Amino acid sequence: EKQLELQQLREVAIIHPTWFCARGLLERVGGFSESGPGFPEDLDLFYRHLDAGGRLSRVPEALITWRHVATGVTASRGVDWRTLWDMRVARLERVLAVAPW
Repeated sequence: EKQLELQQLREVAIIHPTWFCARGLLERVGGFSESGPGFPEDLDLFYRHLDAGGRLSRVPEALITWRHVATGVTASRGVDWRTLWDMRVARLERVLAVAPW
C-alpha cells in the first residue's frame, strides 16, 4: 500500500486505466475537472482524492483488459508536458512539506 502511495511522486501510471473508485468518492472530491483539452483531469482527480484522505489498495486479480490506442481520446487531449511537470512539482512540494522526514 505504501508503494502505491509513493507512485504519486513519479509518473503516475496507476491512475488510468487501473484506478477505480466508488461514485461517492468521485462526488466527494468534486468529480472530474471540466477545464477542457490540455488539462490532465485524471491526475488532478487522483491528487484531490489523496488530499481528501483517500487511500490506494491493490487488487491482486485482473479486473479489466486495457489496450492503449494512439488515436484514442487521451492522445487527442493535448496535455502539454509542462502542465504535467508543474502539477507533479507542486505535488512533490506539498508531500515533502508534511512527510515525516
